Amino acid sequence: EVDPRDGAVVYAGGSDLWKSSDYGANWQSLSVVAGLHEDPHAIVFDPADPQSFYLVGDSGVWRSSTGGQSFNDLNQTLSITQFQAVGLHPTNPNLAVGGTQDNGTALYTGGSLWDQGRPGDSGASFFEASNPVTIYTVARFQSVRRSDDAGKTFNLIATGLDPSDRVLFYPPLIPDPSQPGVLYLGTHRLWQSRDRGDHWSVLSGDLTGG
Repeated sequence: EVDPRDGAVVYAGGSDLWKSSDYGANWQSLSVVAGLHEDPHAIVFDPADPQSFYLVGDSGVWRSSTGGQSFNDLNQTLSITQFQAVGLHPTNPNLAVGGTQDNGTALYTGGSLWDQGRPGDSGASFFEASNPVTIYTVARFQSVRRSDDAGKTFNLIATGLDPSDRVLFYPPLIPDPSQPGVLYLGTHRLWQSRDRGDHWSVLSGDLTGG
């Protein structure tokens, strides 16, 4: 976006928010300067206050009146987290786990707010039915993770997976409904773990040729 007050000032988003004050010849990362959350999506300049603009992104809505050098958080009364998946506790209706876009693995404990178990991206998320203190999620691609302490910490469990596989950003990850500890992960092939994700073996060839 070009600053309506000064055509030399340009803002550009991506993983970070960038600003140029010389028609794009040089750029400054405002994400570093202001400590912004990643993945900004849009800027809207305030027509009533040309000194200010609003930033919208994966972390909600923010306002700057300092040319992007600092931002005010406007999300206190907004409930806008983008969930990719939600897993319910097998016995306790007041507990749930959710995978969210860029805001981590979220934990519900019965209140109006969710706690963050881990940061970053999170897709499929679920409790182990036979031992629900264990929680599984896949962060992105083949970054499968397991928590053995009800979501306080998560560890990578990807031994045996082939990082060269073609795979969705949020791949399918499911438990076997009849065999505790057995998991399935989908890339362009089907993978299985029989030891709670500690080791993986491939079950199929390329399933995408049909």
